[in-house]
Amino acid sequence: MTADWSPLWLGLRVALMVSVLALVVAPWPAWWLARRNWPAVTLLARFLASVPAVIIAALAVPAFTWPVAVAAGLVRAVPYTLAACRTAFQSLNPGYVKAARMTGASDLRIFWTLALPLDGPAALRAAADVFAETMLEVAVALWIGGRLSAPPAGAILLTALAGNALALWLRRETGTPVERQGGR
Repeated sequence: MTADWSPLWLGLRVALMVSVLALVVAPWPAWWLARRNWPAVTLLARFLASVPAVIIAALAVPAFTWPVAVAAGLVRAVPYTLAACRTAFQSLNPGYVKAARMTGASDLRIFWTLALPLDGPAALRAAADVFAETMLEVAVALWIGGRLSAPPAGAILLTALAGNALALWLRRETGTPVERQGGR
């Protein structure tokens, strides 16, 4: 009897889509929010980042397909990525932004030419974390639904661990924004 590997491919597809879409959607609003102090936005982002949306979607939606899983994963991934990017952007040296403004640079230009290159690794770390978490959520959702056997479960776990290892490696290689600017 051969194992059904479709849960692994489903998990990979969902985790990659969620990670990429979160990277596309979250950095610009994070840059915009980094320069403002709205406690309600922070509370909402923290709440949504803690909700296991893929598991809830698997329980609530009868036809648990990959588009449903991606949509549910984005509910959690975008606020998490937004919060990670916002923290990195807030630690950006304000002198850099002030100098760019003095040259007449717009917010969008400052974002693309200054903020993203300096603090982009924070977004990549968040994407690696999102990938690993989404893989685990898909595994739990499939396990609860009775669609997960042992070999794909092990492969999903190993893939999620690889995502966590990548995130840890990126943290070590890039350092935190405070370490980069304060330690010189």
